[in-house]
Amino acid sequence: MRGKWIKVYVPIEKYTIESIVEEVIDSISKNFMINKDDIFNKTRIRKYILIQHICMYVLKEKYQLPYLTIAKIFNKNHVTIICAVKKIKGIIELCDKHKSLLKEYNEIYDFIVNKLNINQ
Repeated sequence: MRGKWIKVYVPIEKYTIESIVEEVIDSISKNFMINKDDIFNKTRIRKYILIQHICMYVLKEKYQLPYLTIAKIFNKNHVTIICAVKKIKGIIELCDKHKSLLKEYNEIYDFIVNKLNINQ
């Protein structure tokens, strides 16, 4: 069996779950400029919950980790992980669906505010 390949073209079997989780957490914490510990925090602050959901989504969709494994990593129920993955999928689908509309609105906004110099 050849194994699955990820972005650096190394067979995924050479990665441990810990190294995959570490890579995802590092990447996401740097992108959102938060402390890694905040991702695992038990807080109910919306920002951190969304970032947790993004981590769960990446671990499931990119690395195909089982829901139960992800649940153990985040000390959550596997149903919570399923809901989080569905939520992020929905956000991505919504953004894809409305990307052209958002681009059009941004062009209108840019024209009104920057070209016509009209500010509210």
